[in-house]
Amino acid sequence: MAKIASKSANGGVAPENVTVAPARLALATEKYVALDSPEIWSWPIFPTGFHSEHLMELARLQAWTLKPAKPSE
Repeated sequence: MAKIASKSANGGVAPENVTVAPARLALATEKYVALDSPEIWSWPIFPTGFHSEHLMELARLQAWTLKPAKPSE
């Protein structure tokens, strides 16, 4: 994408079509956010019978911003 933008910015002609392959890495949502199930709502902090699929969806949407607490060396 950067090469296409650079070429266009320098007077070149951008290709008519560009194919972007899906990422091969697992998203943080798959690793750090549980799938919705009744078991995850069994913590004592939740009222009996509490269930919120919407909260889990929000967690998955926000998890892509997860970053390591320490920079990698």
